[in-house]
Amino acid sequence: MRLNATHYGVCCEPHVGFALGRRLRGNMKRRTFLLSLTAAGVAGAQLAPTAAMADPGVFDSLTLLSSTDPLADTSRLRITSHQKQERSNSWNGGESVWLDVSPRAKSMVTWRLAVDPNDWRKAYPLALGTPPDSAYRRVVWMGAHWFAQDKAADDTDESTAIHGHWSVETPDVDGSLRTRFQIFFNDQLDSTKIGSSAALISTNRADFRVVRGTGLDGVTPFGRFVLQGGGAYDKMVEFSRSSADSGTRWKIGTNAAAESGASGTGSDFELQRYSNSGALVETSLSVRRLDGSVLVGGGAWGAGADAARLSVIHGQGTSGILVRPPAAAMNDSAAAYKAVMLSDNDLVLAAHSGTGTAPRIAIRAGGSIEWGTGSKVDTRLYRSAAGRIETDGELSVAANLRLGGMTVGNSKGIVGIANTTTVSASIPSRGVWLYAEAGVLKVRGSGSGGKTLQLAQQPAIANATSTNVVDRLNSVLTALRTIGFIASWPSGFV
Repeated sequence: MRLNATHYGVCCEPHVGFALGRRLRGNMKRRTFLLSLTAAGVAGAQLAPTAAMADPGVFDSLTLLSSTDPLADTSRLRITSHQKQERSNSWNGGESVWLDVSPRAKSMVTWRLAVDPNDWRKAYPLALGTPPDSAYRRVVWMGAHWFAQDKAADDTDESTAIHGHWSVETPDVDGSLRTRFQIFFNDQLDSTKIGSSAALISTNRADFRVVRGTGLDGVTPFGRFVLQGGGAYDKMVEFSRSSADSGTRWKIGTNAAAESGASGTGSDFELQRYSNSGALVETSLSVRRLDGSVLVGGGAWGAGADAARLSVIHGQGTSGILVRPPAAAMNDSAAAYKAVMLSDNDLVLAAHSGTGTAPRIAIRAGGSIEWGTGSKVDTRLYRSAAGRIETDGELSVAANLRLGGMTVGNSKGIVGIANTTTVSASIPSRGVWLYAEAGVLKVRGSGSGGKTLQLAQQPAIANATSTNVVDRLNSVLTALRTIGFIASWPSGFV
């Protein structure tokens, strides 16, 4: 059996309605309804005034009255079906309700709620008893139409006036019905045609919420948001300014990279950015499903020695990574970059230049800094003991070398040595000690017997005015022995 309702009108009132405890209105101007009940192969009763067919005007609806007892069983419209779709592309198989609509009309199923006579945005007060028919106001529309309904009856059939959708509508705060959810049945490439290769579903002034939880067993989860498709297709959520491709600004999801084996290759995660014309600019973020590696800034993945779990491709004039603290100084509470390694010899940072196999500069977990040519390391600076920095190579200073914070003014090529505060009484085991004491440069060497040479001292020379050359030379040698330059001289030397 089939219920068939035909509508030829152009206004926006409901055509078929069902309600409890009231009589549905059908006294609607400029309408004609045809209600027919047919059984399998047998024409059933028809309810349609002949006068209304000849001159669209006024006639009553079919009304199902309910008991006013809220716990009693109620009247209902029940239609049974044992049909299936008889053949491919059948237009009538297995259909129990027909809502036939003219292209200019709108065929809607309407839910009407009894509202407060003093404030339509509130429900009808229970204290007022059974609401009269005049208290009911439409709150939900569900149905379909072809042409837009904001045009006059004699509008031309221009394509811009086509809606071609099935929709659910609810009122705004001002009472105007607003389409909240719609499925288009016309072609989005040519709106004048019915049917499309892929239907468009959209919302308007609506939020979409998925509630996450578990079923009655407390285990089975529900509330997932799933984008499903074969490996040949990407699965993207798109952010756009319009329904046209030129409106695309961002996409996020998985790409169409082919999957292979059991390793997890393919279907990588991507964040794509687009230009103002909707053209792809770059894949700003990629996450490889195989190993979780991340690529930022577009470009190609590094391979071999350049493979990394995090790769950053930076542009001209921009830094690859910038880390800065908030307004308050962090001091030692946190580090901008922190590496926790397993051994002192583990590399923490390595900078390569060109195609070199070895880093030009590297920092190891133990604190050593290394430099090289790009093929091998040849210079190291490291901590050799508490409070001591050491290098295995040479130290070259282009300007000045200052020891103990000694100032050298505008000089260049100067070694400045501040006065020592403590001098050990021991003798160097090898080499010499060079230091300043009270403004005098001194040297103590392992071969001087522990004596200290004061390079600024002018030794007194006996017999300096003697005309005897031997006496004067002996005086000089004695003075040099006094300040530690020599220990002795051979007998008969002078």
